[in-house]
Amino acid sequence: MRQVQLSDVGYVYDDGYNKTTALEGVELTIEQGECLAIVGHTGSGKSTLVQHLNALLQPSSGIVEAFDFTITADAKKNRKLGLSNLRQKVGLVFQYPEYQLFAETVLEDIMYGPLNFGASQQEAENIAHEMMKLVGLPNDIAQRYPLALSGGQMRRVAVAGILAMNPDILVLDEPTVGLDPKGQIEMMEFFLSLQQKLQKTLVIVTHNMDVVANYTNRMVVMKEKQKVFDGKPSEFFENREQVESCYMELPHTVKLAQALRTKGISIPKEIITFEEFVNYIKELEGNQ
Repeated sequence: MRQVQLSDVGYVYDDGYNKTTALEGVELTIEQGECLAIVGHTGSGKSTLVQHLNALLQPSSGIVEAFDFTITADAKKNRKLGLSNLRQKVGLVFQYPEYQLFAETVLEDIMYGPLNFGASQQEAENIAHEMMKLVGLPNDIAQRYPLALSGGQMRRVAVAGILAMNPDILVLDEPTVGLDPKGQIEMMEFFLSLQQKLQKTLVIVTHNMDVVANYTNRMVVMKEKQKVFDGKPSEFFENREQVESCYMELPHTVKLAQALRTKGISIPKEIITFEEFVNYIKELEGNQ
């Protein structure tokens, strides 16, 4: 089922003195339950794009249809739509969680969303405790100041605060930035388990091609304000010139597979995840 559709969307930043085009003619559909990566080099438009999904930014041209909302360049019309309800349906977790943590305690921070959307104090507190458990936060930090926590814990508090509003789509901006390889794997496994457990749509904005290869089934590539690719990650990575023209690197598994092909070991191009690669090598060894 379609949840979001962008039709010929453009966006221009205008501070009253200068105008800068950030998006041009973007077409995008997001279906319920998918795990989608949005990638692109700095300045490509990907961050501007995802802020249209919950109307933090509204199009300068074109149409955004999200759930029951139709958002156009007509600002007066958009003001009548009650867009806070859309922001409940599409939750955005920022790259730096400290940007969205503001309350005096972890518990208050997570309670803010439910309270804002009509929950009673007790209902909001119950939801907050439930979300803390869901994201793996211990109860003994409930009364701690969020910005005094570790980076990983702050990220989980930010996620818990978004999940407390029960969004249909979870948008993650650079969810693995600043984490070591082990932490990256733990964080992505955590998000995938949430998606499967709660049946959420997951949109991941990332520079990390290993995250794209191992955890997503669809890839949208932005370049110079436009969408230049939309499809399976394996289809994008098999065209090295295309990857380089978008200023990206291949995932480590794809690099290794290419190196082995030069030595005469035949590995299908659709194999891009670490798990697929290991299983294929085991199969080759078993046939020898």
